[in-house]
Amino acid sequence: MYVEYGGKFYRPLHPRPTVVVISRCPDGRINAMPASWNTPVSEEPPTIAVAVDRSTYTFQCLEHSGEATINVASADAADLAYALGSVSGRDVDKTSAFGLKLLPSDMVGAPGLDGSIAIYEAKVAAKLDVGEVRLYVFNVIKTKAAQ
Repeated sequence: MYVEYGGKFYRPLHPRPTVVVISRCPDGRINAMPASWNTPVSEEPPTIAVAVDRSTYTFQCLEHSGEATINVASADAADLAYALGSVSGRDVDKTSAFGLKLLPSDMVGAPGLDGSIAIYEAKVAAKLDVGEVRLYVFNVIKTKAAQ
């Protein structure tokens, strides 16, 4: 038997894997945003989509740079992901505030997050506005996995 669910429509889809999207912003700073609204889209070309609210600083950074690293957070990083999502990069330099250990990327200007299960270096291939979010479709140009 089923009853009509009255909560937020997406809650039954959780928990979901969380990624940390790291981008370089117009002022040159690095921003980090956790995103659970993400999914692989295609194997060839390798493509990942991430939904970003258009009111966020991350939106401004992605619009500026057109690229990011998509860092697959480990289960141990749950508290960090929550903390990163609790403040805006407009107001806080998240790199220093949270002591993020960043790794240089080979193909994009945004660094990777040390301690991630995997790091995708990616460039924006397409954008789609849906409601309050912009869905960014990223072409993955390099993948690194933890040993």
